Amino acid sequence: MIKIKAFTLTEIMVVMIISSMVISLAFTVLKLVYKQTSMIKKTIEMKHNIQVLERLFWKDFNDFGVAELKEDRLFFKSPMDSVFYKISDNMMIRNNDSIYLVDFSSVFYLDGVINKKGKVDAVKINFEESFSGSDLFVFGYKDASFYLNQ
Repeated sequence: MIKIKAFTLTEIMVVMIISSMVISLAFTVLKLVYKQTSMIKKTIEMKHNIQVLERLFWKDFNDFGVAELKEDRLFFKSPMDSVFYKISDNMMIRNNDSIYLVDFSSVFYLDGVINKKGKVDAVKINFEESFSGSDLFVFGYKDASFYLNQ
């Protein structure tokens, strides 16, 4: 009888069990890496939205000076142009642009005093704890005509 060199059934079973364990570990690690990268992506996106909002507020406060706060809307007006912000639970809308934000609270000021309606010259936005370093405070300068026209 001729003897053929081959693996036994037991050896093949052991190899299959070990390889299935290695593959399942690889998929588990891959899933963890995917979750981590998606969390990093969300964090980067949120920080980007905060930076965009900050730039827009600085631009509008510098262009218009003082804003008008009515309920959940902030209006910047001049004879040439106007901009409004609508504030909702998880986003701010500037004219037609949506800026998605995670839980935040906003406080408005006039001459350093908290103001709930009327003229506003500064805004402070507090973000949830995971973005505690990203609190935002933006203000505008007023000229003398603001005080003379009151």
